[in-house]
Amino acid sequence: MGMHPTNLGAGSAVSSIKDVTDNLAQNKIISGTSPGTGNTATRIELDGSASGVDGAYDPAAIYIIAGTGAGQSRMIFEYDGTNRYAYVSRDWKITPDATSEYVIVYNSGNTHVNEGVAQAGTNNTITMNALASAQNNIYLGQMIFIVAGTGADQARMIVGYNGGTKIATVDSDWIVNPDSTSVYVTQPFPGFIHGLPATNSTANILIRDGIGTKQDFVGVPYNFGDNSILAFLTTGYYHVHGQSFCYPTTAVSVAVTSGAGAWTAGAITQVVPAGALTVAAFDLHWINIIDHTADAEYYIEILAGGVGSEVVIGATRSWRDSTFFGGQIANTTKRIQIPQQPSGTRISCRSYSSNAGAATVSISFEGHYYA
Repeated sequence: MGMHPTNLGAGSAVSSIKDVTDNLAQNKIISGTSPGTGNTATRIELDGSASGVDGAYDPAAIYIIAGTGAGQSRMIFEYDGTNRYAYVSRDWKITPDATSEYVIVYNSGNTHVNEGVAQAGTNNTITMNALASAQNNIYLGQMIFIVAGTGADQARMIVGYNGGTKIATVDSDWIVNPDSTSVYVTQPFPGFIHGLPATNSTANILIRDGIGTKQDFVGVPYNFGDNSILAFLTTGYYHVHGQSFCYPTTAVSVAVTSGAGAWTAGAITQVVPAGALTVAAFDLHWINIIDHTADAEYYIEILAGGVGSEVVIGATRSWRDSTFFGGQIANTTKRIQIPQQPSGTRISCRSYSSNAGAATVSISFEGHYYA
């Protein structure tokens, strides 16, 4: 190809046809006079000698060398061969008309991924042109800049792309929504690595990755390494601030009895029925242990699951000593920690004691929801 323009960049003035001849003769593609009927602030209509092939002149530079708008130059970002419309990189300062003579010259300076005229737009989307990729999410993390037409001078990051509809979703709402007059360009953005992950994504556990959507929660049950950074932050917030509850509520605590021998397991006893705690996923953080029937040490397991499939999720100890408080217990409320449980989980307990015979305690829980 010929030499690039040396003193006639897009937006610079062209003083005469001689300037174009002297500097751009090797790069000239076509010249002519605009019919003027299809001209707008963002495009110029070429004459009948121009190509009828879409995209024939993009990328290229167009110079108005005589007539209305003379002295202006622009990059062609999209060419509509059917109508012979060349859409330009910035609004014309003076819109060309039927007196405007133009020259189109070769320009290989296009470093864009995709550029052209939008088909439509909403508050947080832009529908890219028909030449945009058919591959979903191929433009994730790239910058889209509206260079001319409605919404000009706005730039956003692409956080979603549908290759079938050509709709790109951006990271924040437009101030002025783009439409079918908006000329845009997309460019790589090296500061963004992976694109925005989906809710509860398994693909973003490192600090350099996107942190996820604000609906993220740590998985229940938890599997190491399968949640986003924001999932931990969100779950941590509700761990501190979630709604508290007691169970049983307005009923007596549930009696749990140890086995007949010292440190023998008693029967698994349901404390929280399945479907009782349904506001959201939940934790149990305190266990209230009262009415010890024997002076002894007690080991109490906390279990989750349906009848016959219970698994241990936590444990605590308690005791009664007759030398304290006239035979009353010395500690009734214990801090516990269990894995976060799915909404509606059934909770049971099983007791062991140092007593030679069966001994009973009564149990209730305090906890909080993750909502």
